[in-house]
Amino acid sequence: MPQNADSSPQEIYYAPEIEEALVTLCWHHPEYLPKVLRELDPALHISAPPLRHLLSAINRVYLEEGATDWASVIDCLRDLGLLEQCGDKVLLEGLYTHPGYHALLDFYIQSLRAYGAARNASPPQNPHYWSGGKALLAPNKAKRYPNQPDFTGSGRIAGKFYSLAAYSNLDATEVEITFRPK
Repeated sequence: MPQNADSSPQEIYYAPEIEEALVTLCWHHPEYLPKVLRELDPALHISAPPLRHLLSAINRVYLEEGATDWASVIDCLRDLGLLEQCGDKVLLEGLYTHPGYHALLDFYIQSLRAYGAARNASPPQNPHYWSGGKALLAPNKAKRYPNQPDFTGSGRIAGKFYSLAAYSNLDATEVEITFRPK
């Protein structure tokens, strides 16, 4: 990780757009609040204080009134003395008019969890959701011959899907993995 002049780690890069999308999705669809607040801690997973205040106001209005809209949330922020800390009505209107996408709710939550964990790692690390990948290998129960793989599976790296085959050496100290595009 790059270091600045005084050798302290630089701030972890995160996607503020993900935080904004999640909060505005909750503003338009407060029925997602229980899931979001159950799976994320705003103090840890939402790094921008104005968005934390906004999410808190959305939650407060939803708990009191059973619904949220532009006027009720703005009024709540004003009543709590947080409207100026969240920017002004023009900035909040910009957020309100660009809600997140329903189908990406789980992605938003997963991303913010990863960013929160990365900020708390020692040393801090940047998560690599789009350029990284993961795979799952399982023992090859159909193996009959020595030239067949010991493990098989599939995975995704940088958005591309692969079939995997793994071969271990005789003493099982090394594993060779081959990737074949699907």
